[in-house]
Amino acid sequence: MNNIIENTDIEIVISSDWSSDIEKISDFYKQQGIIKKPIGITTKLKYNNIQINRSKEILYWLDVNKADKWLVIDDIYLGELLINFIWCDLAHKGISKDGVRESIISFF
Repeated sequence: MNNIIENTDIEIVISSDWSSDIEKISDFYKQQGIIKKPIGITTKLKYNNIQINRSKEILYWLDVNKADKWLVIDDIYLGELLINFIWCDLAHKGISKDGVRESIISFF
């Protein structure tokens, strides 16, 4: 993650099923040695489908915050619902999976 941050000057926004506490997530990032903490977290919405739910949360955040350039990286496949999406299909590897880090850096 630090390599991506250093090479792109990105900001991080979290959309998570396990926490909506930005301070808790920021502390987790710090404990992991990540050099930049998240600037925000998406609003929780309630739809019956996890892909629709996650996509709507992200799109709502983007609309409210007027982000110009953005990229979604997720282990849930959202490619049919969002543009600018990179799928980390091996959740246990995440962005360390071959080619994912490079795809993110080249996008920005």
